[in-house]
Amino acid sequence: MTTSIESWLNDRSTNKTRGRTLGSYMLVFYFAVALGQTLVNVAPPAGSELLMLASALIGLSLVPIALTRLGEPKLTELRPLGLGPIFEASRVGVVGAGVAGILVGSFYALGVVFARQIGLNVTEAALFMSTVVLGGLGAQLPVGMLADRFDRRIVMACMLLAVGLSWGLLATSLANGVSFGPLFVMALAFGGAISSVYPLCVAQTFDRLERRHYVAASGRLLMVYSIGATAGPLLAATLMSIYGPASFFLFESAIAVAYALFVLVNVHLRRDLPAVDGREKFVLLPDISSTAVALDPRTEPEPRRTRPPHPAG
Repeated sequence: MTTSIESWLNDRSTNKTRGRTLGSYMLVFYFAVALGQTLVNVAPPAGSELLMLASALIGLSLVPIALTRLGEPKLTELRPLGLGPIFEASRVGVVGAGVAGILVGSFYALGVVFARQIGLNVTEAALFMSTVVLGGLGAQLPVGMLADRFDRRIVMACMLLAVGLSWGLLATSLANGVSFGPLFVMALAFGGAISSVYPLCVAQTFDRLERRHYVAASGRLLMVYSIGATAGPLLAATLMSIYGPASFFLFESAIAVAYALFVLVNVHLRRDLPAVDGREKFVLLPDISSTAVALDPRTEPEPRRTRPPHPAG
């Protein structure tokens, strides 16, 4: 469904409107995700009411689509680009896409399980998940400003080190109990950090590639992200089943700190970043489907293709 939505938006956008279109789309998306987490409080989770509510909302969302007179989206083919050249151009970007998948995928798959295992009730668990989503939305503007002014790798490493270390301390304190307030403050910071890794990786990779490769490179990065989002929950669930809920954020913390150290090593070994004036702007990007990367205002739209006329006779 997201592929259809994003391709429709891309088909109806131009160079002048794609930035606003992508921003509005992501704003609505993040608020919807945060609001959806709280809807678990309207009915008992063990019943069928929540599934019926979700089905009703999906059905209602089709009404404006059915009433519109706009044409269907036209999917276009992306220019191929191998993962090897992208990795040579930006090791930080490719590895970071996988790390972002592990962090985000693990949290959204097991965050509720973790919240329930540490003693939060259904309402508190839903608020906990919503706080992480809102933290991701609120962090985009300040992180983008810092990333456009300073070395993106330094910004990303500092955020991951701070949140990784604090999550490690929080995980170790769970055995003695942790109060409700500090847990949600950390959730806000954690959401801002993990949601910034992927767009920072894309911007870092774009700095080192020609513009004609942007869409193809974004698709490859999203593939690496998806692999991480698949493997992350499996690893985290295994650790939680063996060592308990505290191991969930110890796992997330270890991944974040390890990647931050990897970034800092690459900063030391590879300093040939382009000047600030020559870098691409930081753009909030969704990590949903490969179609949305064409909405990135830094990329050029694919030319519209027309069918050749049928031969006479």
